[in-house]
Amino acid sequence: MEDSTALAELDIAALVRGKLKAPVPLKLDDERVQPLIRALAVLDDLEDFHRKAGRGEAALEEQLARVRTLRNVLTEQEDRALPGAYLSEILPTYRMLPWWSMGMALLADIVQQDDGDLARAHALAKDCAATYPETLGGTSCKLLKAELEAPAYELQSMAADAAGKRSLRVTHKNLKRLYFRAYELDLKQ
Repeated sequence: MEDSTALAELDIAALVRGKLKAPVPLKLDDERVQPLIRALAVLDDLEDFHRKAGRGEAALEEQLARVRTLRNVLTEQEDRALPGAYLSEILPTYRMLPWWSMGMALLADIVQQDDGDLARAHALAKDCAATYPETLGGTSCKLLKAELEAPAYELQSMAADAAGKRSLRVTHKNLKRLYFRAYELDLKQ
């Protein structure tokens, strides 16, 4: 993982957008250049190569790889929000390409995990699955949509009860009601 001090010195917003600023041509074998910068430079070069060759889906994949790479190293909540915001901004321009669905699957996952916005993640996954149902991204979105729609609950109990205090905590999603039964136990027996 990258040194957090070195990351703090970088312009994260520029890195997310693929706008590396190197005062001189970047040498990938130069150990003085931060490894993250070297990795992103390779992705930027590949994106440019594919874009010039007219391979929009491959160029998009390089952008998705940049987002995944940055999400793996960024720890500050403010910085971690930038890749998802960038994806939200650029994905509409790729909607006509089937690989757009992979970007939508990644965005829906980011929205679910980082933002905790299950309703938005569900809407993104639903749109993706309906638009390109037979693609890899469409399949991923269908799975995420099903996961988000699945009923679930969690029951936690306190290790030690106190009079007048809550003893159980129930968290749930996609359930209208839960039924519980309580049984009296004689712990002395």
